[in-house]
Amino acid sequence: NALIKELDSRVYLEIGIKDCANFSAISAPKKIGVDPSIGLKLRGLARAKRLFYKAQGTPLYYRDSSQVLYAMTSDEYFSSRFSECVDIVFIDGLHHFDQVLTDFINACNTLTRHGVILFHDCLPTNPIHASRIQKTKTWNGDVWKAIYWLVHQSIGITVFDFDEGCGLVKKPPQQLSFPSLSEIAQ
Repeated sequence: NALIKELDSRVYLEIGIKDCANFSAISAPKKIGVDPSIGLKLRGLARAKRLFYKAQGTPLYYRDSSQVLYAMTSDEYFSSRFSECVDIVFIDGLHHFDQVLTDFINACNTLTRHGVILFHDCLPTNPIHASRIQKTKTWNGDVWKAIYWLVHQSIGITVFDFDEGCGLVKKPPQQLSFPSLSEIAQ
């Protein structure tokens, strides 16, 4: 919220909203949330409504005057007609380095000129949490590999040592070219 205020941000996008705890606390004029698992634990009429929309091919889960939630993957969102220019992107979706890099590349293409990208889970506290496969409730995945790659590409990223590590990248001044993800994986 301090960053939103400092940058006078109008549109905030969060990839991986899970239970909306973080998303709900954000006070941007417009908020967009993307997560394929939104509403999976719903019961009764709310679950039926979600399943109805999904069967109709409508990824919209919820909308009001200041926020919209999409039940879709980040790849689906960025390639859809719903994608829009944003000031801040918070990446906390699938905790696999290749997906984090894909989200970063896609986010760079939707950022406004002075936009920023935030990452979560950059500094796992132990090797079990840093595993690509989730083995415990606390799981950072191999997001750290994406951060390592960005650092070695001389992309100006700052990582803060709190809440399992939070990274910040300002929109690069020029269009970036990235190798294919298969090349990165090697």
